[in-house]
Amino acid sequence: GETVIVKVQRPGVQQVVEADLDLLARQARFLVQRLTIAREYQLVDLVDEFSRTLRDELDYTNEGRNTDRLRRNLQQDPRVVIPRVYWELTTPSVITLQELQGYKLTDLDLLRSQGYDLAAIADVIVDLYLQQVFVHGFFHADPHPANILVCNEQVGFVDFGMMGFLTPQTKELLADLLASLLNQDVDQVVQLVVQLRAT
Repeated sequence: GETVIVKVQRPGVQQVVEADLDLLARQARFLVQRLTIAREYQLVDLVDEFSRTLRDELDYTNEGRNTDRLRRNLQQDPRVVIPRVYWELTTPSVITLQELQGYKLTDLDLLRSQGYDLAAIADVIVDLYLQQVFVHGFFHADPHPANILVCNEQVGFVDFGMMGFLTPQTKELLADLLASLLNQDVDQVVQLVVQLRAT
């Protein structure tokens, strides 16, 4: 009796993705042996990280766990809504979620016509991201406008396949970097960027 969202993985997609990732890895190794810029940008490591992220996205149980974790992290904030995962109807290739009713951020004219204060919405979204990054070190890493909804008086997030994780040390460095930027302390910004690159 409930309206839900069911995301079903296309049959055979894992095999196609694995073939593509194998080709990409081979090309990265080839280029690293021949191009200085590929070595400088650690192309093989970038491809490895991309591959891990994509494989994680293909397992919808990871997305379900990410959804639950973000909902727990933000459950005390009444300004946000995160969909419920129906675990009894979720597998690695199917995820079933509570449907959120709302407007996409790209529907600016519609939001204005419904009386929403766009600046206030932006403030809430920025504040929610600051909480995710600096308090929890776990954040929605795919924040394009279709993944953020305005649901009455709340902001709703959807699509939790890509999430970011920060260590306590990285959170502290980022907080210091933000403070240095606000204080326009260029020397400190440079030092912190160098430290962040090493983490």
